[in-house]
Amino acid sequence: SWDVAQRFVNYDATYADQQEQEETEITIRYLMRGLSSTHFVPYLIAGYNETRVESIKTLTTPGWYWCYNGKGVAKDETKYKSPMLGVGAVIPFNKYLGIRGDIRAAFSDAEKIRDDGKKWTGSGVGAIGHLTGYWNIFKGLNLQVGGKSLYLNGGDAGWYSKSGFFAMLGYSYKF
Repeated sequence: SWDVAQRFVNYDATYADQQEQEETEITIRYLMRGLSSTHFVPYLIAGYNETRVESIKTLTTPGWYWCYNGKGVAKDETKYKSPMLGVGAVIPFNKYLGIRGDIRAAFSDAEKIRDDGKKWTGSGVGAIGHLTGYWNIFKGLNLQVGGKSLYLNGGDAGWYSKSGFFAMLGYSYKF
């Protein structure tokens, strides 16, 4: 959940924007071992990201209201469905510890629906980037801590950007 205070340009009015975000992502990496050295292994990454953002905008200036509904609160939900393709590299420090980073193009189709049923759709190209430290614990089981930044371009449905940190327990399968 995110709470953001906003001010309208050229107007003496403000609103609070409470956002809830849900994100699902699946990726696969192809290590390009033929191009690797003792210091890094480049890879191609492909995957799919689906992000849902629910926004509740509450006008905080007395006497102001949203024109489309005549109320002080406006709600909308935007869904971004984004196939991804990119490049990255793994930099191992030893057989247990290392870092990896990647940048991906995100080809988003988006749909935004307002609480009165009005709908916008659109598509565009955005980007998603990761930088992650990892610890290989045991036979493919690993602990990862890192940061992620994303910019999703939904064309007429709007854009969305966010940066943050994460920690997760993962499993790597080599085939």
